[in-house]
Amino acid sequence: MRTVFLSIIGFFFLILCNAQVAPDLYFIKFTDKNNNTFSVSQPDQFLSPKAMQRRAEQQIQVNETDLPVTQMYIDSLQSMGFEIRSTTKWLNGVVVYTTNTMMLSILSGISFVESFVKCGDMVPSKKLDTELKAPLKGTKATDYGYGYPQISQVNGDYLHNLNFKGQGMLIAVIDAGFEGADTINCFDNLHAESRVVYTWDVVTRQPDVYGFHAHGTMVLSVMASDIPGEMVGTAPEAEYALIRTEDGATENIVEEYYLARGLEIADSIGADVVNSSLGYSLFDITSNDHTWADLDGKTAPASYAAEIAASKGMLIVVAAGNSGDDAWTKITVPADADSILSAGSVDINGIHSSFSSQGPSADGRVKPDVVSMGQDTYVYSTSGVLFQGSGTSFASPLLCGLSTCLWQSLPQMNPQEILQYIRMSADQYNSPDALRGYGLPDFADALFLAVNYTVPDIKEEFFYDVYPNPFTDAFYLKLYTTDSQMINISVYDITGRVVLNTNTYVNGWEVNKIKVNTDNTLSSGVYFIQLTTESKRYTAIVTSQK
Repeated sequence: MRTVFLSIIGFFFLILCNAQVAPDLYFIKFTDKNNNTFSVSQPDQFLSPKAMQRRAEQQIQVNETDLPVTQMYIDSLQSMGFEIRSTTKWLNGVVVYTTNTMMLSILSGISFVESFVKCGDMVPSKKLDTELKAPLKGTKATDYGYGYPQISQVNGDYLHNLNFKGQGMLIAVIDAGFEGADTINCFDNLHAESRVVYTWDVVTRQPDVYGFHAHGTMVLSVMASDIPGEMVGTAPEAEYALIRTEDGATENIVEEYYLARGLEIADSIGADVVNSSLGYSLFDITSNDHTWADLDGKTAPASYAAEIAASKGMLIVVAAGNSGDDAWTKITVPADADSILSAGSVDINGIHSSFSSQGPSADGRVKPDVVSMGQDTYVYSTSGVLFQGSGTSFASPLLCGLSTCLWQSLPQMNPQEILQYIRMSADQYNSPDALRGYGLPDFADALFLAVNYTVPDIKEEFFYDVYPNPFTDAFYLKLYTTDSQMINISVYDITGRVVLNTNTYVNGWEVNKIKVNTDNTLSSGVYFIQLTTESKRYTAIVTSQK
């Protein structure tokens, strides 16, 4: 019997001279609070007794930020025809409404106006709804249904939340047959969007692959299924090539040559990624049986072909094998190949599955490379029924689909770099063993490693740093957040006076690098930064150096 294994969107102060935009809402920021009718020496004129008591108890000095906006400035804007909608003393400005485009060009020439920015559209809400793209706060981008545990175990949902779901990537699935894959509903979107771009049966030399065996269908479902609330796979929006190379009736070494041909086809049609959940060790003709010494990545035909496939720039993922409980125990061909990712199996708790084949390779390389949930994995049958199956066959497409999404997010990198970051993200990278290899990967961490970021917890907001420090005309902030949102950045001098205030939009599930321009307006000295998100407030100290 053959072995087949079961940048940030900025919110800038704009100078809109002659801009043809109206009617809209704008925030106009004033340069100062000169000519103010109030004074910090008489706070009782604009602060309540309780407000002053709180300041006194905490030794907070009343300063210019407490002063109301200069009324003269407000009156001037009203006389020009701006409709005042709101004022804010801490930001030192007003929200106005205008239908007169020309008034915006006049603002840049007014001495008390520091800047103005569009802050709202006076358009029907239906139009706004069609333009807003940010995800809803507190919601996940994908409802995985039963697929959630196996994807979240390796933080694959993080990539999907960033909308990396395999779009534009071509995955070649080399397997034993895809019975029912053209009819069952978990692949409805796949076929409706014509994302099965190629089929070929190497064994029968014809394009129909939708028969012969159920194994490829189950493997494909781990990646390509797309029924929100029931089961969503690891690369639900990728394109697929379905290639049959396994003759299920026999177990002969010719199937390794079929597999080699399948890899060649995948290369020739331009596949980015290959998944093969096929493996070989013992054959019907016993003289062809592999030995332990064969597992050097170069001796067995399929392994040799897999190494060449990797050298062609494809990302290759293969199942490690299901021989852990057998007399063989070792990984099977082509899992011993170099430059590919061999997938072992663990359960939902990350514990090694006893059936999962063991490493290392004959020449001492770590095998399997990494592991994922191949025990009690949710897959679809050929009749479209969701059930739990076990085998490194299912660990492999879990990793393959997410590896595809990771590469999609890092298109400037090559497959070997992608695979190395996956290995480095695994939970026992520094102490690999023969059962789990480098261990259970973390695809969020793999992305952060690749871009040289560290996120302590992908589900928690995290403020990094202010740099350079000292700065001259601009500095940067780094913030990781799970929610797309508007944040506020305020800069205070050592007296507590606000010297810069701005709002900017940040993307959820990203490390945002935020540039704050000071345009050489800040004199040398120490400044305090306050960054306020929807849920937290962060502070930092920075030095301006002229």
